[in-house]
Amino acid sequence: MINDLTRGRPIKVLLAFSVPMLIGNVVQQLYNMVDLIVVGRFVGVNALAAVGATGSTMFFVFSLVAGLTNGASVVVSQYYGYGDMDKMRRTVATAVVTLGVAGLVLTVFGTAIVRPVMVLMNTPPEILDGAISYLRVIFLGVLATVAYNTSASIIRAVGDSITPLVFLIIAALLNIVLDILFVVPLGMGVAGAAWATVLAQALSAAGCILYAWKKIPVLRLKKSDFAFDKRILMQTIKMGVPGGIQNSVIAMSSMVVQSVVNSFGATIVAAYAGATKLDQLAMQPMMSLAMASATYTAQNIGAGKIQRVKRGFWSAIAMAAVFCLAMTGVLYLFGGNLMTLFVESSEVAVLEAGVGYLRVVSLFYVVLGVLVILENMLRGAGDVYAPLTSNCVERVVRLVLAYSLSGMIGYEGILWSAPLAWFAGLAICTVRYLSGKWQDKALVFNGENDEILDTINTDNEYGQGVEP
Repeated sequence: MINDLTRGRPIKVLLAFSVPMLIGNVVQQLYNMVDLIVVGRFVGVNALAAVGATGSTMFFVFSLVAGLTNGASVVVSQYYGYGDMDKMRRTVATAVVTLGVAGLVLTVFGTAIVRPVMVLMNTPPEILDGAISYLRVIFLGVLATVAYNTSASIIRAVGDSITPLVFLIIAALLNIVLDILFVVPLGMGVAGAAWATVLAQALSAAGCILYAWKKIPVLRLKKSDFAFDKRILMQTIKMGVPGGIQNSVIAMSSMVVQSVVNSFGATIVAAYAGATKLDQLAMQPMMSLAMASATYTAQNIGAGKIQRVKRGFWSAIAMAAVFCLAMTGVLYLFGGNLMTLFVESSEVAVLEAGVGYLRVVSLFYVVLGVLVILENMLRGAGDVYAPLTSNCVERVVRLVLAYSLSGMIGYEGILWSAPLAWFAGLAICTVRYLSGKWQDKALVFNGENDEILDTINTDNEYGQGVEP
C-alpha cells in the first residue's frame, strides 16, 4: 500500500508509517541475532566471539552501498511527493544499475580482504578461522543483501512500509530453520550460520522485487527508464555519497573499536558481541522513527510543506523520548537475563561484561534518539552534509575516547566512549536545525509552493523564519 505522507496529522502519519518499519527492524535484528544465539548455544563461546568479531568488517564493506541506497530513496521520495513519476522511475532504474555494479565489486573485494583485515584487527587466534569462514560466505552473498536493501528502501520511499516487512518476516523464519539445520544436525558451524543468512536474504529480495513489479505500477520499470540521465545520477550521488562516506567513517571507527575490544580476549569479544546485539535491538524504535522521519520530510519538502516538516520533527522527538526511556528501563533491569540468550548462565565472566555494557549505554538512549531523528530529518530535507559532519565528529570523538579511556580504566572505557560521543554529534545537528538553512536544500519543489519557498529562502538570509 502506497502512503501519501503529505496529508494527515503528523504524529499519526509518522506512527502509522514507522510501526511496520519498527516491526521489520526488530525482525531484522532478531534475524541477525539468530546466528549468534545458535552458534553461541550449540557451538560455544569462541564461535559466538568469531561471528561477533565480523560485524564491523561487514558494515564497512556494505557502507557505501547503504549510503547510495538511502540517497536513492530520498530522491525517489522527493519526486513522488512532487508528482513526477517518470523521473521517479528513472531514479529507481539508475539505483538498480548502480547498486548492482557495486554489489559485484563488493563480492570480489570483500572475499579478498577477509583474512588480512581480521589479522589487522587483532582477532584472537582461537576465533580467527571461524571469523574468516563466516565472512567469506557472507561476501559471496553480497548481491542478495544489496538486492533486498535496494528493493525494500524503494518500496518504502513511495510510502509502503508493510510489504518489505512481510517478506522480511518470512525470511527471518526461514533463517531460524536453516540456522538450526545447518549448525546442529549438519554440523557446519559458523559457515552454516552464514549460509542460512544469505539464502534467507535472497528469498526476501526476490519477494520484494516480484511484489513491486506486480502490485505497484509506478515502480514497474520499462526499457526507456534505463536511459542514462546525468542529472538524476548526480542527484542520487549527491544524496548518497555523503551517507556512504558517513557509513564508512562509522564502519572504520567500529573496526578500530572492535580491534580494541579484541585486545581484551575472546571472553570480552563474546560479551561485546551479545551486548551490542541487544543494544541494537533496543535502538530499533528510535531508528524506525528516524527512517520514517527521513521519508516524511522528503515527501513534504518535495510538496513544499516546510511547516509540516517542523511539526513532524517535534512529533518524532516526543515519540522517540518515550521509546528510549522504556528501552533504558528494560536493559538496565533485565540485561543479565537477556544475555543468557547467547551463553549458558555458567559463563559468568561473559554475562558480567555484557551487563556492564548495557547499563552504561542504555542510560543515554534519549540523547541518541534525538540525534538520529535530527540526522534523518536533515537528510530527508536534502541537507546531507550536516549529518555527515555530525557523524564524522561523533566517530572521531568516540575513537579518541575509546583508546584513551580503555588505557586508563580498561574495558569500561570503551563503554563510556559511545554516549559521550553522541553529545558531540547532537550539538552539531542542533545548531544546523536552529539555523534554518536546511529548508532550502530540496532537490525538487511543488510549483504551487514556489512563492512560499522563495520567501523562506530570502528571509533565511536574515535569520528569520516564515510560516507557510
